[in-house]
Amino acid sequence: MAPNELRPLTLHAYAVGANPFKVAILLELLQVPYTVTLWKFGDGPNGVKSEKFISEFNPNGRVPALFDPNTEVLSWESGACINYLLRVYDKEGKYGPMQNAREQEKVDFEKWVFWVTTGLAPMFGQMNWFGHQDGGRNVEALTRYREQSYRCFGVLEQQLLRAKSGFVLDRGFSAVDVHTYPWMCEYGYAGLSLDAYPAIRAWLARMEEMPEIKRAYQTIKDGQFSEL
Repeated sequence: MAPNELRPLTLHAYAVGANPFKVAILLELLQVPYTVTLWKFGDGPNGVKSEKFISEFNPNGRVPALFDPNTEVLSWESGACINYLLRVYDKEGKYGPMQNAREQEKVDFEKWVFWVTTGLAPMFGQMNWFGHQDGGRNVEALTRYREQSYRCFGVLEQQLLRAKSGFVLDRGFSAVDVHTYPWMCEYGYAGLSLDAYPAIRAWLARMEEMPEIKRAYQTIKDGQFSEL
């Protein structure tokens, strides 16, 4: 089905936070039409902990959630949303591995996705929690997660230098970069520095100039809150 024949998908998102932006970026790259429904933290009106959101969209009370009216498929968790979009709308494997790709290519893609979702992202999340919500009171925890974040920065820095494509994988730009960017671009908010990571800084600059990324961030910013 051509993009102009598709009914728009609905992306449930916050106006802040990394994970919904991953999905919006990939939707922009794939030229799949979508609308954004915004939600708030907590269990109040328009909250992700509300009975409506938990019963209809995600029992875990988190965004993103993605509904595709063309297939009647509802997904949640950013990794699941992105994998769905790659399987259904990226048949040529432009941003993810083709089904008939070599096993090493598939594993190379998956291992870096899992590294982001189980390593880099949780470290950022803890930095933000202990640095902002907790107000920096737990110095030991904040120190630990700062050190772990910088450890992850070192891993990414070396991979960018090793790949020589300017992106995370040897093949060039892919959905791995999509997974990584919304976290790394928030390094300043997390109280972290890129002074020792020039390859990451250069990669961020390339990513920030992509029109699809700019549109994704603006589209979520312009989203509408759900009608209760």
